[in-house]
Amino acid sequence: MWSIIVRTCLSLVFLSVTLNCEVPVAVLCEAGPCDDWGGLDGGTSQGAETDAEMEDTTQYGWVIIVDNTVQDDMTGSAGVDICGVIAQCDGATSNGTDSVITFGEGMVCGQPDAFGDVCATNPVRNNPRAAEDDGSCRDPSDDQSAYVSLALEGILAVDFSQDLRGCTITVREDGDLGMTEAYRVYVCVNADSVPQREGDECIGRTFLDEAQAGELIISVPN
Repeated sequence: MWSIIVRTCLSLVFLSVTLNCEVPVAVLCEAGPCDDWGGLDGGTSQGAETDAEMEDTTQYGWVIIVDNTVQDDMTGSAGVDICGVIAQCDGATSNGTDSVITFGEGMVCGQPDAFGDVCATNPVRNNPRAAEDDGSCRDPSDDQSAYVSLALEGILAVDFSQDLRGCTITVREDGDLGMTEAYRVYVCVNADSVPQREGDECIGRTFLDEAQAGELIISVPN
């Protein structure tokens, strides 16, 4: 008789019919999987899906350098002069794979409006790919440009094609010109991330560090 009652109550439970049947949870669990609290299953797989959805797949692969110089030296190399940018991640050193620049104000040798004796005798200073090496600012064998000048408030973006969180970034700037030049460094998801406008696209929503010319070494937070 008891087995008939149990089978009847189980059938009614799964048909969502409310009856006054007091059936032990252990008996109900024999009919299907249960969760850790002794009830019918329904939470375990959903939790795994939620964890997968919350995984952060954002890649902060661009180092963006923004000129913060307040005075133009008027010599054909306006703004900071970036010689190279490298990344050290898990013991391996990487150079940039691509770079783009938005020039600020002031003359930069190599641009159509550049003029004067300085630009006539110096290599071009408008090649952003000059920043994709280890930063030799005075390499005479570099017929392209030992460094790239940003001009006042110019923006240089160097792509490393990998997530830079947890890496060490080294920016080398030609600090031997005797000028008061400055720059800020951001790490962002794409080349045209402007921190003031697209804050969520850069780590920390602001610059990570800044320097008054010369070399800057940054530990990028995870």
